[in-house]
Amino acid sequence: MSKKLGRYPAFCNRLVLELKLPPQDSYYKLRHIIEEINGLLSTYSEESDTVSPLLGNVCFASSQYNMCFTLKSFANIYSQSHGGRINANEFARRLWGDIYFNNNTRKFTKKPPHATSRRSFVEFILEPLYKLFAQVVGDVESSLPRILDELGVHLSKEEMKMNIRPLLRLISSRFLGDFNG
Repeated sequence: MSKKLGRYPAFCNRLVLELKLPPQDSYYKLRHIIEEINGLLSTYSEESDTVSPLLGNVCFASSQYNMCFTLKSFANIYSQSHGGRINANEFARRLWGDIYFNNNTRKFTKKPPHATSRRSFVEFILEPLYKLFAQVVGDVESSLPRILDELGVHLSKEEMKMNIRPLLRLISSRFLGDFNG
């Protein structure tokens, strides 16, 4: 079915909460999965199909947490939160691969600006998601409201008292939009 839709999902259910992989390791795992899929496609497909988040034919998803996004959809969230000052198409092109953001120059580079630099996918997508998940799992009452406010996600007091899994589903839905997969 995903092939018919032109997208291949990279499932993220287990990376954060079950496997507890750090963001950088999750990036490597996702990249490896995509490389494996491309290897299988080249071996068993007569067409020269390639999947890549940069082509827009890979979505990152978790049915367990009602979450699905592409580089473009995540870039759109950043663009909207910055009043449209960020070109979503240009930003999305810089969210995958060996691309780094230099905070000093405010530019993207192919070489890490310093030894502890993180790839843009890690810095702009995985780390914010990990931070959000960590707050929901650990510190709902004190710091989660501040983070949700930064993301433009509003929850009632009753919703804030929900169990972890339904709360993560609700927050994901409000942050990334509804996903019915």
